[in-house]
Amino acid sequence: MPHSDGPLVALLLALAVLSWPAPGLRAAKPPSRQQVSVSARWRATAVAAGLCAVVAVLAPAYWWLGVPAGALAAWWSLRQDVKVPARTVVRQRAELAAQLDLVAACLQSGLPIAGALAAVRESIKSVGAGDVADAGESAGAGAMALDQTAALLAIGADPETAWRPAAEHPDLASVAAAARRSASGGTTLAEAFREQAVLLRRQNAAAAQSAAGRAGVLMTAPLGACFLPAFLCLGLAPAVVGLLERLPL
Repeated sequence: MPHSDGPLVALLLALAVLSWPAPGLRAAKPPSRQQVSVSARWRATAVAAGLCAVVAVLAPAYWWLGVPAGALAAWWSLRQDVKVPARTVVRQRAELAAQLDLVAACLQSGLPIAGALAAVRESIKSVGAGDVADAGESAGAGAMALDQTAALLAIGADPETAWRPAAEHPDLASVAAAARRSASGGTTLAEAFREQAVLLRRQNAAAAQSAAGRAGVLMTAPLGACFLPAFLCLGLAPAVVGLLERLPL
């Protein structure tokens, strides 16, 4: 195939990226991110087509190398669009822990589980987007799962069905199982919510400690890069030169 077909291949690759189904996300991510945005698709298409065009111009004889490179670049671009930053995950987990504590307090005061979830849901909405949880996607998948469960309980769904959205979220699976066993509520269920909130805060603390450790390694890396040439010149080079002088060359 002559190299003049390179632009045609780039165009076909761009169309393939546009028509490729969006990668599915795990239940831990917000439902509103279940589909990659149109702008992300166009950005991935531009990256793939641009890389194919660059390869076709710089190396016409090897234009076909731009096809896998463009496909890989488009995949990477789409993955970056659906990736939730670690800071966002930590914030959403902290907000979910606070929400679980509120539900536990309502259960401890004698409210049934449906009333406790509804009361916490309304209180969060009344606070607004600036304190406990942001509106929309920033509220996190855990808060959305609890909202869905509260809505299902409000319309009279059975516990098995109502707690299914929460059971699919890894941070809520334990409380969903406890709620299914004790559908009406009570002290035992309140303890399950409170224990899960403590667990989420421990996970955040562990994540912060791990991030601090990585930061320490990254900060010492430039120092090591500065000392390595000095070690080679002052420590290793004289020994190598001394050995070479003793060799009968």
